[in-house]
Amino acid sequence: MEHDGLDFEAMDAQPSDLPDYEIIYKTKPKTVNLCPYARAVVAGIITAPFVYLWRKYPHKPKPKRTHAQIMKNMERRSLIIRVLAGGVNISLGLKNIIFDGGYMGLVTGIIQISIGLVLMTAQMWAPQLLRWMIKHWPKVKWNREKKIPQNKEPKKPSNITKKICETHDIICPPIWFVDMGNSENLK
Repeated sequence: MEHDGLDFEAMDAQPSDLPDYEIIYKTKPKTVNLCPYARAVVAGIITAPFVYLWRKYPHKPKPKRTHAQIMKNMERRSLIIRVLAGGVNISLGLKNIIFDGGYMGLVTGIIQISIGLVLMTAQMWAPQLLRWMIKHWPKVKWNREKKIPQNKEPKKPSNITKKICETHDIICPPIWFVDMGNSENLK
């Protein structure tokens, strides 16, 4: 802001001991918030050298894989993830049983160990369960016609969105542009 444009006469006219004391400017500033543009420029400047070097680096072409190879890699990754997640749950369950003690530690520990065992053994029983569900599950007819409600109320914004909108000028302060040569901007 241009602090030379303060209207001291108007500020002296109001009592300064009131809590709603207002600073009055002689100029009428135009506000523009350049947050997304500023972030994009800074991120572009920081990442540009790395992107340039990455594109100049020769890459080995990836061979085409068959469906069987893709499925084998997917099963291996899934096994690794399940063993890690199950191991973490089992170890946390044992920690709860050993160190926390009491009834709640025992119950929490048993639940976590059960979850860990289910995660680790899912590949053995999940396909059979899926086949059983497909065979015995009643056939469901899906209604594909979309019903459009007549009096649909507009969605209300969430509390998080409201809070972000309210505090946006505090988190990302606006940039004030003042054209001192234009007489329309002056009060």
